[in-house]
Amino acid sequence: HTASLGISYQRLDFFRINGARIASQSNPSENANGILQAQFRTSRSALEAKLGARIRPGTAMYKWLQRHAGWVATNLRLTASGRSPPEDIYGHAYTREMASPGETVLARLPRSRNRRARGKVYHKGDMGFARAVWLGKSYETDEHICVLESGELVTTRTVKGLPDSRRFDRTAVAAITHMPW
Repeated sequence: HTASLGISYQRLDFFRINGARIASQSNPSENANGILQAQFRTSRSALEAKLGARIRPGTAMYKWLQRHAGWVATNLRLTASGRSPPEDIYGHAYTREMASPGETVLARLPRSRNRRARGKVYHKGDMGFARAVWLGKSYETDEHICVLESGELVTTRTVKGLPDSRRFDRTAVAAITHMPW
């Protein structure tokens, strides 16, 4: 099947496209994998340093960090033109607010116009925000993806940061069970 595409594999470190021998490091797919792995390792080590705990493979937070690495590569990485993909498409850089994966934030709870949501009636004086762990951004709507202390996964347009002393909570991150896929 690959021969019909003009690709033939000679050794593991080289392949041929239409007769030209190319090192696998120059393969665009391998380059993308390297970018994603580097972004994942950076995010994981930063979160582990802030939490003072390891993020183990197979945990929900590990999977969310993998997803976030893809989002960062898609929206923030500089391309060969020296600009990010949003700059190439829209003419300006991505400038919306973000938190760090695993960071504790205040997430604005979505409410209907009649102030009824999640089986509860909200009053005007009630807090419109709840503590949540920030997991990433939505590819489709660019909303923040967060998990509330109750374990509910929500998307919201607005998050607020907390003081440095309360930004990272090891037990809240360990309690996350929702997988991104």
